[in-house]
Amino acid sequence: MFHPERMIHAHIDYLDVYRRYVIRLTKDKLQKIDANKKMVGFIRQYMDMFGYFNNKETVTHYSEQTITLCGYYDNCIAEIEKSDYTDFTTLIDRATGRRLEG
Repeated sequence: MFHPERMIHAHIDYLDVYRRYVIRLTKDKLQKIDANKKMVGFIRQYMDMFGYFNNKETVTHYSEQTITLCGYYDNCIAEIEKSDYTDFTTLIDRATGRRLEG
């Protein structure tokens, strides 16, 4: 994996930690949903930097690991979107994405 890829993946991890932190501190359910939707959108934007969106790889000059990780992120995001963003517990990470895949 290339160094810039690792940096973007680290940012995705930080954004997900921050997403869960904001949700945990927010009391109002509608505000939680809004925060969840916004933060998931930011994570999607990071995935777009790789040319990857909704299980579609459009840029091929990144490592195979990034394509695999983006697939896992996509699984997690799909689970959150399926709940209309009321899923406040699903992590956006490799382990959760792998679990949701099978």
